[in-house]
Amino acid sequence: MRFLFIVQVYGKFYNKKITEIRDKGTLSGYSMLLTDFTEQHERMERVKEEKGRADAANQTKYAFVSNISHEIRTPMNAIMGMTQIMLRQDDLSRQNRDYLANIQNSGNALLTLINDLLDLSKIESGKMELVEEEYDFMSMLSDLGMIILNRIGSKPVELLYDIDPNIPAKLFGDALRIRRKP
Repeated sequence: MRFLFIVQVYGKFYNKKITEIRDKGTLSGYSMLLTDFTEQHERMERVKEEKGRADAANQTKYAFVSNISHEIRTPMNAIMGMTQIMLRQDDLSRQNRDYLANIQNSGNALLTLINDLLDLSKIESGKMELVEEEYDFMSMLSDLGMIILNRIGSKPVELLYDIDPNIPAKLFGDALRIRRKP
């Protein structure tokens, strides 16, 4: 039987390996081998310290990105809300409606970037949580189609769907993140 220990003697670190010595099955003594691994131990300690600093830097980065994302999202939501209110006006000129649609599309693109940054920082910090729930696929597809059609606007582009009839009506996943990716 062998036993392995780490011991420190006069500031140096050793692997201490003790092996039983047996003579015809009877324990007759022990053998001890000390192997200096001070350099490896010091390297491991430096790696632990560097990892601690990197973890702290990542936490700081996560907090910064999270704070900035929330700070930007608040005025962006106000801009988006006011744009939607303005777009409901019947007496807008075609040019003003196009300007507002452009603001809305740009705002949606910025909100997507903000959400992606927040997700990335959550992934890096280990705080990303997926919400797995049942969702209606066709309803989601319809919502995404409306978002994409809004982005297309008056461009000469056609949105076509080719949906496999075997896709179940209800799926399971993080519907919010799926919706955010068009």
